[in-house]
Amino acid sequence: MKNRIKINLLFIVTLILISSNIMYAKEMDRDASNSIDFKPHVVVAILDSGVNVYHKIFRRWNETMHPSTYIEGFPEDVQAVNLTFGNDWQSNYEEDKETWRSLEEKKLYWFPHTNIIAISFGQSTWYRREESGDIILDDNGHGTSTSSVIAKINPNVTILMVETGANKLKEALSWAVNQSWIDVIDIEFGVWYKPRLFFWITIWWKGLEEISKSGIENGKIIVTAAGNRPWINPWLSYVSGPPWVICVGGSEDYCHGISISAAKGADYISSFTQITAFYQSTLDYWPVSGTSLSVSTVAGTISSIIFKARKELNYIHGIRNAALIDLPEKGIKMTNWDLREIINHTAIYWNTSDWSLYDWIFKWPYRNATFPPTGKPFPWWFKLLLRKSTLTLPVNPFAPWLQMGWGFVNESIVNESVDILLGRKEMPEKPEGAIRYMKWIYEIRREIWNE
Repeated sequence: MKNRIKINLLFIVTLILISSNIMYAKEMDRDASNSIDFKPHVVVAILDSGVNVYHKIFRRWNETMHPSTYIEGFPEDVQAVNLTFGNDWQSNYEEDKETWRSLEEKKLYWFPHTNIIAISFGQSTWYRREESGDIILDDNGHGTSTSSVIAKINPNVTILMVETGANKLKEALSWAVNQSWIDVIDIEFGVWYKPRLFFWITIWWKGLEEISKSGIENGKIIVTAAGNRPWINPWLSYVSGPPWVICVGGSEDYCHGISISAAKGADYISSFTQITAFYQSTLDYWPVSGTSLSVSTVAGTISSIIFKARKELNYIHGIRNAALIDLPEKGIKMTNWDLREIINHTAIYWNTSDWSLYDWIFKWPYRNATFPPTGKPFPWWFKLLLRKSTLTLPVNPFAPWLQMGWGFVNESIVNESVDILLGRKEMPEKPEGAIRYMKWIYEIRREIWNE
């Protein structure tokens, strides 16, 4: 009898031990699945019309971990949106239609197998035009084009699409500047005068300058457009005027020409016409022109510099202590102003002789372009209008900074900028005239905005 009791007790103890081990193993598995493995990263927020998440340029098949596991400060409760990724855009959309319609405004989402995170502040895209449709998913192509430029320059970037319209821009920007995990903000909206000087419609944007300034004080970089209208001065814009934001003008790098309509009063110039992802396709690209593309080129370049520097330093955080990189144990700290100063010196000045009429005629991206849905060439009258908008001039041989600001910026300056940042190379010289002129412009912008 006693032996039987002992056997039963031993059996019960054994069961308890086995159960405890199973529970412990499950807990370990749960911890492992939710483990945080921060890694060098960079996040660019684009305030624009939405994005075509289906396009292959955003495809990252291995991106299956929740962003909170590798981006410090990213909310852990953000919902995943699982999509269909076939080769036909329309079929994908039909399959996912109910998923798109279930998404809510002002709620953050992430998209597995892509480098896209997104939030929508409403569907009004440009000025007062309200559009119905699926939030976040681009319905006019602008946001897809700008996002694809950034993704092409820096394949390692995490893109946050902040879908918004002009009348929601203040709310969207306020949200973005207060997200600790965002490094760069690309504002893809037009340039208008202060209301007291000109268009009353921009009363929506009064106060944007205070919001952008708080973002800069938080350590972020904010990039904006000089606009596509030669008669509008960007210094007077709530978006692009304040000296703490980067203002970008246009140029055609394929012919080394300065855009007649879009290069004035800017910090930098960049590529005005580019081949970008089409918003209702998974594979197609098409040419697009505008300082919106110039802005996204500079934003992509800056993101690439930040990422490469963070990767070399094995810096796994985002912005800390208002610095893009903060490693006190190594005596390294890089602020947004430090990075701007480096780009000021690595930005490129073209020579007058670099301009090529032949290239402007025969390398023009629209020359043999076709419209993706039909595969047919653009009509001649459309090309004629585009030719007018992409007219260029050669660079001033005596003072290129009058047209180019600090100079031309694209991915070609990334490696040199990282070398300077990490102390492997000396800062290149800039002409004294350029430094005096750009400091003068900076002071004018300070006066306008009462800094």
